[in-house]
Amino acid sequence: MKIIKKDRLFEFSKRYPDCSNLLKAWLIQVRYQEWKNDYELIESFPNATILDGEEVFFEIRPERYYLMASIKYSTRTLSINGVLCKFLPTQLWKGHMH
Repeated sequence: MKIIKKDRLFEFSKRYPDCSNLLKAWLIQVRYQEWKNDYELIESFPNATILDGEEVFFEIRPERYYLMASIKYSTRTLSINGVLCKFLPTQLWKGHMH
């Protein structure tokens, strides 16, 4: 997968250094994926949640860190929308991302 907006991961890691290695591991794992659909993504990340078509919610560290991304299978592109430091209801995610 081509990953866009990786800088958001590095910015978040600076503020929350305890998640730095987790985000690096996630980035390495995603970089080598060639998902063609949601089913293949869920096979790789069983705790991921698919939202609103292209939006994906990845659990980086349970009950602590979550990553929101948009994915386009046709171009094999994943865009990082932000990282959350705690679980929030769906309607609040967009206003609370780092």
